[in-house]
Amino acid sequence: MDETAMANQNMGGALARNLQFLRKQKDLSQEALAEQLGVSRQSISKWESGAAWPEMNTLLTLCEVFGVSLDTLLRGSAERSFAADTAGYDAHMNAFARAIALGIALVLGGAAFLMAFEGLRLYFVWDSSLEGLGVGGFLLFVLLAAVLFIVHGIQHADFCKKHPRLEPFYTPAQIERYNQKFVWLIAGPVALILAGVVLLVVVGSLFESRGLGLSYLCWLVALFLLIVGGCAAVLAWAGIQKSKYDLEAYNRENSPTPAEKKKEALTGAVCGSIMLLATALYVGLAAIDGSPYAWRQLWWLFAVGGIACGAAVLVIDAFFQNRRK
Repeated sequence: MDETAMANQNMGGALARNLQFLRKQKDLSQEALAEQLGVSRQSISKWESGAAWPEMNTLLTLCEVFGVSLDTLLRGSAERSFAADTAGYDAHMNAFARAIALGIALVLGGAAFLMAFEGLRLYFVWDSSLEGLGVGGFLLFVLLAAVLFIVHGIQHADFCKKHPRLEPFYTPAQIERYNQKFVWLIAGPVALILAGVVLLVVVGSLFESRGLGLSYLCWLVALFLLIVGGCAAVLAWAGIQKSKYDLEAYNRENSPTPAEKKKEALTGAVCGSIMLLATALYVGLAAIDGSPYAWRQLWWLFAVGGIACGAAVLVIDAFFQNRRK
């Protein structure tokens, strides 16, 4: 047997082994995989036995379905790739999740510091010129958060650029364990935030009925902001950890198809136009009104713009999904 024939035989054996392993990892039957690929079940059976080869277009589709590279599918070992995180992806995403969560906590913690400082100023009747200390402290918190967001955002972008495609290595058991935790990581903070709202309303009313000063209300709001900050940090961390396990989505995002690139460009253009229009209306209407309060009263334009952006994203996504069908 010549070298070319031997190489083809080895590739055929690797394809058969990898296809069987990947299909079982996805919990797909031969019929289900055949339906996704638009081929017969007998074709899948022949590929897995090494009796036949898929066409190149089908091989590329298989790579997309299973989130592996063509080299791994044809020459490598998909089973070994599942056990090894050669790019250090897990450690990178853990650090990224911690940084983003800490940044969010710092911003809301800064707001809590500002309210607590204002409460102290009112309680001890400090001079109004000391308000700048509270604002300065708040800006320091925001500055630290901004540094975290920028540094880790750049590092994450560099990592994605360096590793646009990763072989799946998380086992189904690992993913299932996190999914069970994820429910509580979402439900717990949401419940705590709602409890904080109740605390703010009930205790705030009690303070007002007893004629307590505004300083007490400032401290109550500061406590509420601390609760929200901690819960928001947990929610952000949980969400990033959830996305960490979805390597198929990671591969799609960093190696998008032409259609996905077009969808991203259209979404960015539409949402950018909406927010520019909201900003123009805000500035224009406030200038026409001429009242110093108009700048505060027209905040709702940005809320409407955000809602319109969300609706536009859903419409564009539905449009491209229908085109794929």
